[in-house]
Parts: sequence; C-alpha cells; structure tokens
Amino acid sequence: MNKFLTGAGCLFLSSLTVAATQVITIPDDGKVMQLSGVVSSKPITKPDGSFKAYYLRLNSELTFNDDSNCGEQTQKTIALNSTEMKKYAGKKVTVSGNVFCQTQYTGNYHIEDIKVVSK
Repeated sequence: MNKFLTGAGCLFLSSLTVAATQVITIPDDGKVMQLSGVVSSKPITKPDGSFKAYYLRLNSELTFNDDSNCGEQTQKTIALNSTEMKKYAGKKVTVSGNVFCQTQYTGNYHIEDIKVVSK
C-alpha cells in the first residue's frame, strides 16, 4: 500500500511540475491575456528626467516564447505599458491586455492596452 501511495504521489508531483512550466506562445502581434499580481513601481532615470515604470509582480512566474527576438523567458514580473498604474501601486489587481515582446528597450515581455478588470 505504501508503494502505491508513494508512486501516486510522485506522479501527482511530476504533473504539477509539467503544468508549472507550460510555455505561453506569443505571436508577432501579441496575445491578449488576463494576468494577476501586485502593482509595483521602480524609478528609472532617463536623459530627459526621471519617471516611474510600473510592473505587475505576477502571482506565479510565467514562461513566454515568441520564437523570435525575445525567445523563451520566465518572468516573475511584467512591465505595464500604461500611465494609469500609479493609483494601483501596492494593490493586487487583475489586468487584461496585450502581451508582446518589447524589442526596443528591454528585450522582455510587456503588457499594453491595459484594462484593470478587478481590484
């Protein structure tokens, strides 16, 4: 009986590992998704002054792959391409938007066209 339970437990844990490492394919024009987490900010200094970039600390890390410029990346945070995020700083939210590969500045995945769907 113990061998059966041990075997069943191992199968269950291995299935969780597979589910946790699922890769989300991102097409060239992005993919509309809903993501949840806590909004945080990070001051960034630019030649023309300073501003704060806002990020979503994801509830769980996600792996994205566009099979192109950004490639496969596992991210714990995602940049929020919106000027409206200040009021949500420090708050848990779910956002809907277009996840895409930001090639010009970071080479990471960002989310744009953001709507906060729950606070």
